[in-house]
Amino acid sequence: MKKIKLFFFTALSLIALTFIFFNFLTSIFPSVEAAVILDSEGRGTITDDRDGKAYKVTKIGEQIWMAENLNYDRGKSIGKCYDNDPVNCEKYGRLYNWNEAMKVCPKDWHLPSYEEWQMPYAYLGGGKEAINKLKAKNDWEKGNGTDDYGFLALPSGYYDESYDEFQDIGIAGYWWSTTEFMDKVKYASMYSDDDSSISGLMIEENKESLMSVRCIKNNR
Repeated sequence: MKKIKLFFFTALSLIALTFIFFNFLTSIFPSVEAAVILDSEGRGTITDDRDGKAYKVTKIGEQIWMAENLNYDRGKSIGKCYDNDPVNCEKYGRLYNWNEAMKVCPKDWHLPSYEEWQMPYAYLGGGKEAINKLKAKNDWEKGNGTDDYGFLALPSGYYDESYDEFQDIGIAGYWWSTTEFMDKVKYASMYSDDDSSISGLMIEENKESLMSVRCIKNNR
């Protein structure tokens, strides 16, 4: 009987130690399940568990970015497609107001700040050449990019809340940041012409306008 009691005590102790060790590991590595596997060029894919959509991802410097605009609609309750055409959502992603954009990225990803948007621009050397390396090779009215890092920036346009109209598809792309400036928000922009620059972040936009979202991987 003593041997049986000792056996059960030992087994329970091992189970308890295993549970404690598992919790210890997950506290150190909370994002192990969400690890992104990249190929030799720093590219890969992830799946948004909320709706099963797959997104390309790419590494630029030390950052891992989604290489497509987000297209999550939470049961068709947030965001809009350009011209209210679902085909545009499939190609260019969904357009969101700022409050939606702040909360729409999947777990372990977030909307980038002003500073985070500046990092790939600086890493690629700045200026027009940096922008060309981020822009897709097609769909720009003029001035297609070389897409060296698979970032696939497309001219997805935006919805101007002030004028109640969609504008600039094929001409420009606009992406929200988290950084507020007074009652507006800074955003990234790329254009078809030679003035294309992420320094467009210095421009602010009303929070109720609709723009694209690119999510960036959390550091942990």
